[in-house]
Amino acid sequence: MKSTNRTIYIAGDTIIDHHTYIKKGKDSTYPSLIRKSQKGGAHLLYDLLEIFKQKKVTSSEEKLILENFDIQFCHKENIRKIAEDDRTETGLLWEPFRLTNKKANPDYKKYHWRISKKLGYGHSINSDEKIKDFIFKDNIKPKKDDILIIDDGGLKFREQSDAFLKLLNNDLKHIILKMSNPVAQGSLFHELTSKYADKLIIITTASDLRKSNVKISKAVSWEQSITDLVQELEHNEQIWDLKKCKSLIVTFSTEGAFYFEKSKNGKEERIKYRLLFDNKYLEGEFIEEELSGEVFGYQSTFTTAILLGLIYKDFDFEKNKNAFETMINNGLSATRALAINGHGNIDKQIPEYPYEEVFKNLVTPNQIYAFAFVPQPAIVGASNFDKWSILTGNYKLETQATPLFDEAIRHILNKKKGLINAPHYSVNHFFTVDRKEIEGLRNIKQLIQSYDTDKEEKKPLSIAVFGSPGSGKSFVVKQLEKGIHIDNTSFLEFNLSQFSDPNDLIGALHQVRDEVLKGNLPFVFWDEFDSKEYMWLQYLLAPMQDGKFQEGQITHNIGRCIFIFAGGTSYDFKHFGHTEPDKPEFAKYNDYRIYDYDLAEYKEKHQKFENFKLKKGPDFKSRLSGYFNVMGPNQEYTYNEKTGKWDILTHSDVYYPIRRANLFNALSGFDASISEIDNNLLNVILKTSKYKHGARSCEKVIKSIFQDSHGKMLKSNLPPDALLDSHVDKKEFMKLINDSNEFEIIANKIAKNVHNNWMALGDKEGWKLEYHKEFDYLPSHIKRENIAAVLRIPGILKEAGFTITDNPFFDNSESFKDVISKNPELLEKLAILEHDGWVKFKKSNGWKKGKRNDDKKLHNCMVDFNKLSAKDQNKDKDAIRNIPVVLKKCRIIYKKNIILVVWRV
Repeated sequence: MKSTNRTIYIAGDTIIDHHTYIKKGKDSTYPSLIRKSQKGGAHLLYDLLEIFKQKKVTSSEEKLILENFDIQFCHKENIRKIAEDDRTETGLLWEPFRLTNKKANPDYKKYHWRISKKLGYGHSINSDEKIKDFIFKDNIKPKKDDILIIDDGGLKFREQSDAFLKLLNNDLKHIILKMSNPVAQGSLFHELTSKYADKLIIITTASDLRKSNVKISKAVSWEQSITDLVQELEHNEQIWDLKKCKSLIVTFSTEGAFYFEKSKNGKEERIKYRLLFDNKYLEGEFIEEELSGEVFGYQSTFTTAILLGLIYKDFDFEKNKNAFETMINNGLSATRALAINGHGNIDKQIPEYPYEEVFKNLVTPNQIYAFAFVPQPAIVGASNFDKWSILTGNYKLETQATPLFDEAIRHILNKKKGLINAPHYSVNHFFTVDRKEIEGLRNIKQLIQSYDTDKEEKKPLSIAVFGSPGSGKSFVVKQLEKGIHIDNTSFLEFNLSQFSDPNDLIGALHQVRDEVLKGNLPFVFWDEFDSKEYMWLQYLLAPMQDGKFQEGQITHNIGRCIFIFAGGTSYDFKHFGHTEPDKPEFAKYNDYRIYDYDLAEYKEKHQKFENFKLKKGPDFKSRLSGYFNVMGPNQEYTYNEKTGKWDILTHSDVYYPIRRANLFNALSGFDASISEIDNNLLNVILKTSKYKHGARSCEKVIKSIFQDSHGKMLKSNLPPDALLDSHVDKKEFMKLINDSNEFEIIANKIAKNVHNNWMALGDKEGWKLEYHKEFDYLPSHIKRENIAAVLRIPGILKEAGFTITDNPFFDNSESFKDVISKNPELLEKLAILEHDGWVKFKKSNGWKKGKRNDDKKLHNCMVDFNKLSAKDQNKDKDAIRNIPVVLKKCRIIYKKNIILVVWRV
């Protein structure tokens, strides 16, 4: 690091935190008590940096990060009269909490200090209390390349222009504004965004934005929260000025952070939106599910990480494009360490901020967060926002997404990390990465948890589940009951298609009532509720609406329970039952025949609606609190209004290969580290067009191929032809097996080596691009680009007269490396082939020629090979030279001890 005499100045709102730690004594009726006061707000930031410097914390390259920096706290100690509205102090009550709520964790028995109660803000009754005022020390004179941090706690500093104007000048290298509610308000904010925007990094939280009347959804999906935030940045005039700054970071507790960043490329201003996120938890969920109690200081910890990153990298945004991401990741990991450790182990003599654990994460994070491109409305168009999916990588929607076969393969071959860069959601054994399913399940979970919390509600909670036959509706319902983690639940299941008359229903409701009287919260699964032409709907209304049912002259209260209805007549909620049709208007028709036809069709639909209404269908739908559409292993079909059937294939459903991979993982017990895999067979299981009976057929086929095979996939175990044909299209299935390209499966592993070679070349050439990270953490579209590069290899080798084999004894009279080194014309021919394949892949994904801008899908190399610079031509030639290297590095674990190599044909 360069030797400097730079200074970090810290100013802003300050506060006194009064901590009270209470622990029950072992041998005393009275709890032991520890009390201490600590300077907070801007002073906490100052303390963190001072202690970090004193401890001489080093970077991963063993450099002292703050070695050449002075750290100055700007405020004087000053005595002034306390005003009535001053919020200069706060009280916090700390108690012992388990280090983790997970009993399987070895740290379960350890206890740490966390906050059990926040006592509120106020001030001391002593009017002569010594506090930090807004008068600065005499030597506060920021100079060239100094850094200023302002902690705007939403108290009074933001309006003290006489104070903060003394700190601001154009010599400052960076200005970091840590901003609390109300966000984007005050004289300080307007001064910074109007005069110093090109130096300004603003850090705030999603929670503070919500308090400032900004609509950001919570606990639905990462995509929904971020598209809400982006829309608000575009359209909410209260926060428009946030986009004036050089960088904006919005944290979502310890689980993620959105950042907006501006940079210059010549005269062009580039803007990018990115998201770092925990793929398992949404905002606040890690703390809610894994921990108990609270901690404070997250934003001060996170701000420290951003500052240290700026100092250590001293980065140029263009040359080191992933530096900002690294800082944010370290900051999130450090806040997670703070959440876990609280104020330390209760056996320590003095409770305190966990400096050691936090500082370690500021340099070498324990948690690596997933990463995603975020769409920009100006590029993709606002109408496309709802279609954005992190997993599909469709941040710029110009082309139709293709089924996620590569992702499904990775999910099977690497269960822990195959989908690590995509949000997922699990309810017991049900796992999904489909955004629609994630949002639907989370909504249902919230409904159930809210119902469990509201003990005053005595009527049943009613939810419906829809899906095609064999989609797994009953499986999902059972996983909900097991996976929501509510005490004293039970499960009852009734198939209404097997009931003969309403007396059977009364008997079932008595069973529900008995469970309630036992003190349980029963989950009641009403399967085939829409059978017998909706006959049962009229009898279910009173139990749903009033929580009562009639038996003769006696009315019985059912009590608190959860009704879950599953039907078979509709694949989704929207098309359940019949809706009132619009009557055709005669004035619009010139041809009586067309009018007569449409009138007849209208009368038929109207009659169906009237019958549905008589069966109380609309009343039943209105009493549902929520619904969930279950997707099975087949690609989704949508309802055809003309035929009245579900016969329109939904091409936008690209997730079905992963749903099949989920079933494969669950049913096969397959472990890629110990099992042998038939690559062709796996490919066919994922790609066959349809399983005739949904999950049931998929289960039969998968279980058969592993039957008595000791972990091996055996083609010989497939069911007999007649039985196989009852589950799949046998002719298509066998053709896929014979035509399948085994290399497609292997390509997913080799792609990692292609990417690693690219990173090695980048290190050599001094590139620091966004994608300089482990393959599993790459965005989906970049993973696919690497896989596409691998799939081009066989064709390139064939052009040179070579092939790929797993036979190490194959005659190798002349190596590929020797041939291309002796024949520069051949090398260039193969490089052109590689480049043309790369351009074709890019075009198919919506890329165009232009100055490099990944957010707009523009690339300067989208030209003919002969128009490339010599440097760019050499990149393609390096890709050819490295083909034997990437293959030899790939020890194929599916065929033990076999290494793929290139041989002369």
